[in-house]
Amino acid sequence: MSDGRTAPADGEDGAPDGVAAAAAPEAELEGDRDGSLAGRIGRRLRNRRKELGLTLADTAERSSLSISYLSAVEKGVNLPSLPTLVKLTDALETSIPAVLVEEGANRVMPGRLPGAGSDAVDLSHAELRLRTLAVRAGAGEESMLALPTKDHDVFCYLVDGELEVALDEREPIVLHAGDALDVRSASTIFWSTRPGALAVWTSCPVRV
Repeated sequence: MSDGRTAPADGEDGAPDGVAAAAAPEAELEGDRDGSLAGRIGRRLRNRRKELGLTLADTAERSSLSISYLSAVEKGVNLPSLPTLVKLTDALETSIPAVLVEEGANRVMPGRLPGAGSDAVDLSHAELRLRTLAVRAGAGEESMLALPTKDHDVFCYLVDGELEVALDEREPIVLHAGDALDVRSASTIFWSTRPGALAVWTSCPVRV
């Protein structure tokens, strides 16, 4: 963990202390994509700063930290030390328990299977190496599986319809509704439908 003054410049970070930098578009901020502890803390601190209507320069002045460091914290690049987090929460008129309130608690992440038509929904959890993909395909569709397969355990459960699955160009295995397929490392997995199908696929690295 850093002492609060050594983050490299990047994007907003390039502005000198005391000068407000142009904010990056929300979708481009690392904290929005990062499920790590640093990413979650940075996202909450950024949201709190915006609730107060403060710029990075305002927060830097209040906390005696550099703008570049604050920007890196908000992006989830730097995880602040406890003394630095005290400075930040004081500057943002909040508390460490408020910033960490969700840590250690059960979190519910609702997902939804694809509806009518052809579609694929990524049901993966950002913090897990397990990838989960639900695929609904119409009659006669075919595709390579859009998940890692080599050196991965791959599992498929066919919710509805009929599916042909070819592993490494071998003869297809035909799955019917309610069937499951468990594959340990295949270079390629190719699937095709007959009347259409809804399948849930998972992929995770093979445990040695």
